[in-house]
Amino acid sequence: MRELNTRYFFVTDGCDFDGFYYDTIEDIHLDEIPKYERWYYYPTSKH
Repeated sequence: MRELNTRYFFVTDGCDFDGFYYDTIEDIHLDEIPKYERWYYYPTSKH
């Protein structure tokens, strides 16, 4: 994620889909994929 200069990371195994947000300290698991308009903002929940 650092090399690509991105904060969002999505993974799938074909059945399950997970999204993560990197806030320079830790990866935050996203409960849902935010709308594109909200990608600038930090997510509100951490897991």
